[in-house]
Amino acid sequence: MTGISWVGFDMDYTLAIYDQERMDDLSIRATIGKLIARGYPEFLRDVPHATDFPVRGLLIDKRYGHVLKMDRFKYVSRGYHGMQELPPATLRDLYHSSKLRIAASRYHFVDTLYALSEVALYASLVEAYEQHGYAVDYAKLFADIRECIDEAHRDGTILDTMAADLPSYVHKDPKLAATLHKFRSAGKKLFLLTNSGAKYTESMMTYLLGKE
Repeated sequence: MTGISWVGFDMDYTLAIYDQERMDDLSIRATIGKLIARGYPEFLRDVPHATDFPVRGLLIDKRYGHVLKMDRFKYVSRGYHGMQELPPATLRDLYHSSKLRIAASRYHFVDTLYALSEVALYASLVEAYEQHGYAVDYAKLFADIRECIDEAHRDGTILDTMAADLPSYVHKDPKLAATLHKFRSAGKKLFLLTNSGAKYTESMMTYLLGKE
């Protein structure tokens, strides 16, 4: 690194390592509150959610309400409707006869850790709605979930809760400050990359770099 003058670090999931399960649970609860405020039924608060169900790389089929797992050749190897695994015949009929066009508006690709809570909530609500006898508009449900979780991030519902209790949501690395200091001692200039607001960023970095 002798020829490098500047070194940048992303804050979220690089310097700040979140407790994914607690983050997802907080995001889901905040999103449900927003959905109910929009007129969704109150029973959503009691729907169980499997936050360990989704992983990055999944594909949402908004036409049928399915959550799909593809291999590196974009071959759908597994699929779920709600929390129920789809039989091979269904996968074959819907996804194996032609190449998937994952860029089409019908699909949504899950490529970030932030999006895992959306998938967990979507799958559980598809199942809960159908168990209660509702006809589900799968595309609208997914769009509403995404809008509500974005709103919960923007208006502070999620971030303010986290900032008030960072030790419960963020794993603090006791060697982080010393590691960054080594870069500075070697003559490197450091910068932080984040799309979080200034107040939240200051609280987070103070927590990460402060003394116990």
